Amino acid sequence: MISRISSSVELYFQKFEFNASVYYLIRQIGYWIVGYNIIGTAGKILAILTFSSIVFISFYRNTIPDRALSPVRDNSNKTLLILTVYFLLATTVHPWYICTILATSVFTSFRYPIVWTGLIFLTYFSYTTKPYQENLYLVGLEYIFTIGWLIYELKAKRIGLNTH
Repeated sequence: MISRISSSVELYFQKFEFNASVYYLIRQIGYWIVGYNIIGTAGKILAILTFSSIVFISFYRNTIPDRALSPVRDNSNKTLLILTVYFLLATTVHPWYICTILATSVFTSFRYPIVWTGLIFLTYFSYTTKPYQENLYLVGLEYIFTIGWLIYELKAKRIGLNTH
């Protein structure tokens, strides 16, 4: 069973690519340095980084007082952070994957998942071309706004602004 799960995760992280954020940046650097798509290597590294991040976030204990509004203070925030890290490091992010982030955000004060949900539909423009080709400008726009909103919310919470 572990072999099958491992094989499935390997296939997902090392063969497929769609609407990826961090991976697309790494892939482009790979093209510049070695001249070809480095998904095999990058996928392994991203999978390990994802797993390590999930374990760290899961066992992280916050010692910061409530006033600081740490983003990993409770389980809902931890779950949202884990899903966010997972999808930011994934090589494939289809629009319906973000439903989990949107559903989890209902139990937190974070609203960047709403921004992401609204922008992820830009990825469907990929299917308007024959042959299928992603518009990386639209992918970049999606992630710049989503990550920008996330950073804004984290900074606002840290300085005590109400983001509701």
